[in-house]
Amino acid sequence: MSTSELPTRRHTVIRDTMALTMD
Repeated sequence: MSTSELPTRRHTVIRDTMALTMD
């Protein structure tokens, strides 16, 4: 896994969590 992928993956998880909370 690239170091560049880490922040991207983390950001995706955060957005997914926010979407679930908003829903």
